[in-house]
Amino acid sequence: MMGILGLSSEKIRGREKNTLLFANELKILVYAFSLVAVCVEIFLIAKGDSFSFARDEFVLIIMGLYVLFAALEYVFRLFVDENTAAVFSVLPGLFLLFLVKDTSIVENAPVAIVIAAILRIVLVFIPFRNRIILFSSFLLDAIAIFLCFFYQRFNGESAIDRILFICLVLLSLSAIQNSFPFFYFAIMGVLMFIMPMSTEPIDWTPAVNAYERVVRKAEDISYYVSMLFDNGSYTTGYSSLHVTGGKVNEDDKTQLVLTMDDKPYHIFVNPDEDTNMKVRRVIYLEGGNGADLSRFVSVLQFLHDNGIDKETASLFSRISEINIEYAYIDTCDEIIPANTFSLQSEGKNVETRAGKSMHKKGYELRAGFLDLDYGSTYFSELLRSSADNVVKEKLNYQQMCEYAWEIYGLDLAQMMSEKQYNDIISSTEMDDYLSTSGVSDRIKELSAEITSDFAGNYDKCKAIEVYLRQFPYSTNVEGNQNVKADMSTARGMAEIADNFLFQTQSGYCVHYTSAMVMLLRSAGIPARAVVGYRYEFPFDIKKSYEVSSKCAHLWPEAYIENVGWISFEPTGAYNTSDKYTWHRVVKVEKDNADDYYKAGIPGIQTGDPGQVNMGESSKGADDTSKEKTVTIEIIKIAVLVAICIILLITLIISGNIIIWRIRYRYGSPKEKFLMDVDQIKKSIKKKSENDFVDRGLLSDFLEKVPDENKTDAQKVFGVYYRIKYGRSGCDAISPEENNLAQNLRVLLKNNKKCS
Repeated sequence: MMGILGLSSEKIRGREKNTLLFANELKILVYAFSLVAVCVEIFLIAKGDSFSFARDEFVLIIMGLYVLFAALEYVFRLFVDENTAAVFSVLPGLFLLFLVKDTSIVENAPVAIVIAAILRIVLVFIPFRNRIILFSSFLLDAIAIFLCFFYQRFNGESAIDRILFICLVLLSLSAIQNSFPFFYFAIMGVLMFIMPMSTEPIDWTPAVNAYERVVRKAEDISYYVSMLFDNGSYTTGYSSLHVTGGKVNEDDKTQLVLTMDDKPYHIFVNPDEDTNMKVRRVIYLEGGNGADLSRFVSVLQFLHDNGIDKETASLFSRISEINIEYAYIDTCDEIIPANTFSLQSEGKNVETRAGKSMHKKGYELRAGFLDLDYGSTYFSELLRSSADNVVKEKLNYQQMCEYAWEIYGLDLAQMMSEKQYNDIISSTEMDDYLSTSGVSDRIKELSAEITSDFAGNYDKCKAIEVYLRQFPYSTNVEGNQNVKADMSTARGMAEIADNFLFQTQSGYCVHYTSAMVMLLRSAGIPARAVVGYRYEFPFDIKKSYEVSSKCAHLWPEAYIENVGWISFEPTGAYNTSDKYTWHRVVKVEKDNADDYYKAGIPGIQTGDPGQVNMGESSKGADDTSKEKTVTIEIIKIAVLVAICIILLITLIISGNIIIWRIRYRYGSPKEKFLMDVDQIKKSIKKKSENDFVDRGLLSDFLEKVPDENKTDAQKVFGVYYRIKYGRSGCDAISPEENNLAQNLRVLLKNNKKCS
């Protein structure tokens, strides 16, 4: 039997096997990341811009859990077979899901756990895995490129975008050159990631501009042709008040690019949970009004009349700045935030409402404006009581300059001269904004019915706003019967409003705004329609924010006596200001602001049909105390999961021991012998002082057996070879051979070391 020892090879070398496994696992990990990143992006596109989602965090959480499950699988493989280990590896994920399902430490953590677990199980058990990865990698390439060019996704603003395209390149190269180990491509990917890259892409501006000019001309021709055929439809985007309220075809072209130093959200304290929260910023960009110093002066006078100091003013107002760059938009209007008091382009003041010619792509504006929280409880109470305030003597120029400096740190003298100021405070002409030309009797009656229970003009405005928000939002509506009627005249708005209120009873911003303007004017309140954009910032801080044509909007403004022009939001698809308030009045409790007005309004339904939840708040961790709380919770969860893993490993080990003993007790002599040999080999490997490489040769094991046991080991290994490779009928095991193998197993197990 000695002559046979060393000729067997039972498995490949351990190091080669581990290297192969690691390379294969790394390739699967790269594929899993690419698949998750692309699928999440498709999901976000399907949900639309109004959906808030921390994409990068979500993808990283999924991949972190996936790596955890993969690592646990290889740990469990020490005790059970591969398939069983794969199933056991995701069991801690179920325990983790139970721990986090009722917490909001990490947004969407339960969903991430489920996705990671399913992804791991699928990629382990799916048949023809390598072939599927090979072909689907090219499909992911095509999808990613399509999303990049046609939806402006994966533009390199985040590390996730760079990692995704590096992973896709690695998968594609590996598929093309599959003869090379994946390690080569992985090293290439690491070098690609750490190498500095230019942030400036290839300048395709001339070609893109030419293409855009052709497309825009085609769109213009299409629009005018459609008007000739009287279909009353047009495409979303910035426009004038010459709109009729016909059907709208959605477009997603980038029209403005915003940059600012401020964060895209406000942070506040949730009094119920004593934790920091954040709510997204919302900005209204008005077109064609220019920097309106009279509006800014009116607000300052209003605050002074109410005795507002710097600390109180900071609860609902602040000075902000924003850069606005024109993209693909044809207009000569200056599009800027409401309450803008300072406007510059290329370092020069812009004092007009519109340029002499169409602004080109790349035209930039720098606007300084008064950012007001119209949803603030404190500010809304000031507005409600504005009619009851005793009108004080208006501040003179010097007093106003001192007050502006006191509460906002602004040098008003740099913005206007004393003559300009005196002209502003003496001009109060409102006749154009009270015109009710063309208003029907039923609109006047409806206006009186809605506002009859309210005395102040602000309360009347809010009552009309709440009434209109009961109508469902729809862009698929027929235009006004008179196609020549548009929002540029009072008569045109009256016809649109009448048709909306009493005929179609559904519509979009054109219809809501026309209706509110004419209902306000019928109630004796000056009102006007404003055209521009309503943009809701994402929670993620970015270098720039793209305002697409889908954000184009119309909304009404009402002139409140002793206050000035105030914006309202009657369109049911968007939340009112109280839903995205800054929450800075933390000591004041308030109910739903709309409930106050619903009591006296006819025909109000429960809820707001068609309303889109766009002002929802999200957990934040910017405050130190919040970070500490989150850290403690994460540590607790990690400890519990670690305990779960330890218990699971203990259970597997105990189960293996019990199963082994049962199999050994009730096994045949041959099965017992083979089990003894397997344990003998494990004992030799475990107790060898020097590094032991298992080449699959029993002669290697024999060399490590202590001298006093070598003879018995040689006999046992000889019987083993006879069973495995002997002629038919030579595999019978005598009781003496069984006892020899069993005794050797026990001796080597109890022996402290092998040579």
